[in-house]
Amino acid sequence: MNDSGFWVVSRMSGMTPDEALQTFSVTAGSLAVMGFSRDIEILSTVLPFA
Repeated sequence: MNDSGFWVVSRMSGMTPDEALQTFSVTAGSLAVMGFSRDIEILSTVLPFA
């Protein structure tokens, strides 16, 4: 992983790289799903019949 934020959080929290990657993957995936659903909700109000 080439992300300084990832390494700072994983080192400061005392997680192993494997634990940090699992946590990061689940968190990023859930944020992506929530963001996509919010985008669809906003798009459906802007273009309700498209």
